[in-house]
Amino acid sequence: MDRRTDLAEETIESYSYKLTRFLKWCEGEGLDNLNGLSGRDILEFKQYREEDLNPVSLQGTT
Repeated sequence: MDRRTDLAEETIESYSYKLTRFLKWCEGEGLDNLNGLSGRDILEFKQYREEDLNPVSLQGTT
């Protein structure tokens, strides 16, 4: 497989993982409609992630 193809697949998998975690968090917070998402919600999600992960894992997630 071409390196660019591999990279693209890994990128898609990474985005999918991050999006799935975010959507599960939204569901747990009762956020059913992303149109109602506020800056405060995003901050709370970032704080939630910081509690779960070490600083190296959080690089590039802002």
